[in-house]
Amino acid sequence: MVRRSRTARRRDRQHWVGGSILLLIVLLVVAASVWWWTQRQAAPNPQTLCPAQGPRGHVVLLVDRTDPFNRAQKVAFDNLVRDVVERQLPPGYLLSVFMLADDFDRQTLPLVELCNPGDARGHNELTENLRQIDRTYREKFLTPLREGSERMVDAAPAQVSPVLEMLQMVSLQAFERHRVDGPRELILVSDLLQHGPQFSFYRNPPSYEAFELTPFAQKTRVAFEGVDVRVALLLHQPALQQEPLKRFWQTYFDRAGARSVRITPLPG
Repeated sequence: MVRRSRTARRRDRQHWVGGSILLLIVLLVVAASVWWWTQRQAAPNPQTLCPAQGPRGHVVLLVDRTDPFNRAQKVAFDNLVRDVVERQLPPGYLLSVFMLADDFDRQTLPLVELCNPGDARGHNELTENLRQIDRTYREKFLTPLREGSERMVDAAPAQVSPVLEMLQMVSLQAFERHRVDGPRELILVSDLLQHGPQFSFYRNPPSYEAFELTPFAQKTRVAFEGVDVRVALLLHQPALQQEPLKRFWQTYFDRAGARSVRITPLPG
């Protein structure tokens, strides 16, 4: 009886160990399957680098090229772009870059439109290729944006400056087109001096109340509902860029539904 009892206990231990090993193998297989499925589901869009579920936020950069930048403005603009791209734009956020020029009818699409894929910081080196993550971040995200920003600061003086028309186009081609369910921001680099055949601050004082009554105001109506607006003001004509101009644009963005509006001069 004693021998049978010991044998039974030994057999029970063997069964327990065998069962535990089998359970561990099953759990590892399940965990590996879940990880593989999660990675497969979360694979970003290869063209836009955006998460499979869509962008987590949306930042639009609109740069006014109707007047050339002086040297200080070029440096300040480069610093602004670097700060936005490398420090302020969270991973998974979409960045759409537009240029404002006198031929805006031919430049209605973004110059660059990519999501920040994020660098290797915060990733697991045991389960992810950190070198590939950094390479994607540098070559497919940073490089196109840097090349685009370099092209934007070199321009000849334009005959017109269709700021209002381009803002409407950005509203349609960026915010309305993507409808990102997350924080949204418009960064406008411009002198804000609208100039065209239908409306010009060189001919008309910047009064929003007077502008609102014109057919042109109805034609260029925009929607920036819930968008945070940041203006980096290019001081090309300081005599015309006083408080009345800032009040015009503050009211303009407020009426368009902007969540906040901030206008600060760009150095230079």
